[in-house]
Amino acid sequence: MENTNYGDTVNLDESINGHSFTYGWLLDSLRKNDKIYQKLHGNRGVKAISACDVSGGKGFFSAIHRCIITFTDSNKNSDTDYYSTILKIPGFTSFQEAQSQSDIPKELLDKSIKEKCENMHKFECNFYNGISQILDAPVPIVYKTVEWILEKQEGCIHMEDLTLRAKTISFFDNINLTHVKFFIQCLTKMHKNILFVNPKVWKGKFVQGQNCYVDFFDMYESGYETFLKRNKNYGNFFGTLKFDLLFKFSKKILN
Repeated sequence: MENTNYGDTVNLDESINGHSFTYGWLLDSLRKNDKIYQKLHGNRGVKAISACDVSGGKGFFSAIHRCIITFTDSNKNSDTDYYSTILKIPGFTSFQEAQSQSDIPKELLDKSIKEKCENMHKFECNFYNGISQILDAPVPIVYKTVEWILEKQEGCIHMEDLTLRAKTISFFDNINLTHVKFFIQCLTKMHKNILFVNPKVWKGKFVQGQNCYVDFFDMYESGYETFLKRNKNYGNFFGTLKFDLLFKFSKKILN
């Protein structure tokens, strides 16, 4: 019989940073779907949960909330007895905030763009739920996904926290031959696995998203002149004509 009396003292009905998802929803997902949480903290009561949006400046169409869970029986002197997990919640708050601080007069976030973002979330959920296990690639473990329905229901991807064992490589980071070889090995295994599985699992199911960045080109175009004028090298290295030709050429190639 499943044990549901954990002795939680945290308010299970409290919202996670103003979203429709609550602490109770998060703990229920962890206790049912996260095998590592089940093994390490399965029957422990939860004292508190702190959620911090760590996506600031790194994404426009989703918020990444790192949720840190502490327990009722934790040693007061211990600063390592906690568990962290990630909620990725799609939305337009960051994009709207960025546009409000820009010089672009045109409203960029129209119905078409919103629907494309909704579909991108759908494809991402389908990938994690049906394809990632087949690929056997180094991707985050996803515990639960929720469909995003515009104006009706918030979407969500609940996944493992990779903070302590992964990093995002920046533009200025170098890679070495070992990194390149490992990437090629992973890519080879991914292609092998997908080719050996029944094509009905994947064929034709993810093609709608292949032109997503091309669909956003008109939106990007409305802001590049403002970017050039703010760039200290405007008129020197990046002339308006050169940038305009490069932009149009890229758009033509991608189309």
